[in-house]
Amino acid sequence: MIKWCAFCQRFQGQIPPFERMQLTHGLCPRCAKLGLHWSVEQERRIEYLGDLASKFWKAGVTRDIGELKNIIDDAVKNRIRPIDLLFGLAGPSLTKVGDLWAKNLLTIQEEHAFTKTCERFIEMIRNRVQLNPRTSRDSEENSSPRILLATIPGNEHTLGLRFTQLGLLSIGLTCEIMDDAHSIEEILERAKKIHATTVGFSISMVEQMPMLLEAMKRFGHSDLNVKILLAGGRAISEGLIDQRSLPKNVKLLSLVFDESERALFTEDSQPHAA
Repeated sequence: MIKWCAFCQRFQGQIPPFERMQLTHGLCPRCAKLGLHWSVEQERRIEYLGDLASKFWKAGVTRDIGELKNIIDDAVKNRIRPIDLLFGLAGPSLTKVGDLWAKNLLTIQEEHAFTKTCERFIEMIRNRVQLNPRTSRDSEENSSPRILLATIPGNEHTLGLRFTQLGLLSIGLTCEIMDDAHSIEEILERAKKIHATTVGFSISMVEQMPMLLEAMKRFGHSDLNVKILLAGGRAISEGLIDQRSLPKNVKLLSLVFDESERALFTEDSQPHAA
């Protein structure tokens, strides 16, 4: 299920059962500390968000670009961050489309059409994120850490990388994308060349898990001083990665791209995987 904070309306990641793409609400850590009390306003905002999700799905299916723009404009007016729309609406919708295609309930043409629509949505979100003065300023001033995002060899889908790139940009961090590697060694060499402190891996199918685990092991045991290893959202949220199979200095995290998560990339700490 897709979790949102009922007060600040920020995306909070996925929770079991992961196969269900419905919205559910709780409190984010920040709002929980404030001791906020439930009110009719929260009920209205929950209803509004559900309506927004329905509109997004319909716009994606019908390829209504104008409606996608309206959704973003309306959400921003209601104090919802553009980046949360990307992870809380577009991300789950793409997962749903992929599952429908796997069950032969969508044609490959329909799956590609929805993906193309989401690519346009990404560009709309990118423009909103880049227009944020604080984000743009921090990104220009912050030349470190050096973050590399790469698709696992065999994965030709780059939307996951682009989602993550915008998520990092939304909290003031820039990164490099490598989506044409043919081997783990190529990714490792590129990481060494740019002196990467953070490396992110993207997979699109469960069948790519062995290659992902191999990549994480190679980086974990390399002489590269990688502080944080990223392994993608679904692989972690659905428990596809066994912590026991990873190097001891690698841990698993899930990111929602809150400003507080900048510390994971900028402070000196032990390596993590997310």
